[in-house]
Amino acid sequence: MSRRVVIFAPLALALALLAVALLLPDAAAQNALIRQGVRVAKLLAAIAALAAALAFEPGDYLRRAWMLIALNMFLLARQVVLGASHQAIQQGIVLVANLAFVYATWMMARAFRVAGIDLPWSRARRTALLAAGVLLALVVAGALLAPDVKVALRGGPVEVIAIISGTADIISLSLIAPVLFTVLAMRGGILAWPWGLYTASLVCWLLYDGGEALLRIDALSAMAPGLRVFKESVRLLACAFVCSAGLAQRSAVVRIRDAVPGEP
Repeated sequence: MSRRVVIFAPLALALALLAVALLLPDAAAQNALIRQGVRVAKLLAAIAALAAALAFEPGDYLRRAWMLIALNMFLLARQVVLGASHQAIQQGIVLVANLAFVYATWMMARAFRVAGIDLPWSRARRTALLAAGVLLALVVAGALLAPDVKVALRGGPVEVIAIISGTADIISLSLIAPVLFTVLAMRGGILAWPWGLYTASLVCWLLYDGGEALLRIDALSAMAPGLRVFKESVRLLACAFVCSAGLAQRSAVVRIRDAVPGEP
């Protein structure tokens, strides 16, 4: 079996599940099946990210980044497994998972600096794209965070999990552009695949937040069943992209190591 088949198998399985789900008679049934797929995809993504991390030597910059990605995906899967556990436990899980997600994405975004890679385009063009990415993250993820912050500021009940997740989403999704710069800088090489697939995962999370924001618009209430299916679908793809990114990263490291004489 070729490495490319293994790398893209999670995405193929996710798309196959979505195709089956869309054949079901109603949105509720579709949503239920996709949710089951999301649970499995989170665990597989955690395993793939861990495999990517262990391909690097101890202390390596990217080993830490992939360890954090694995921790994030495992805790998200663990959150699902715990279900209706104590609220404080859920809040702690969400906090650690989101901190891991933000820090890992920040490390992926600045990997080009650590590796000494020259970025494409002019500084002005990169700055403009970066600003556009930050603005998009603020509009989409900020739309979800703003109502909870307003309620908290007025002395109402504080939705801790929502505020933690919303803040983390704004920060991490603002880093889509820097991660994409790394992909473009390495285009044509095997190392472009892990960053490209991870970027695709971030875009899916952005779409997930966008779907949630649309669900909160009363005028779109008639579209709610379809929007929920859309949300779960892009969440499934987000996890599948992380899984494929982890497999691509491990494959790239192994290929590079095998190409260097004398390496173990």
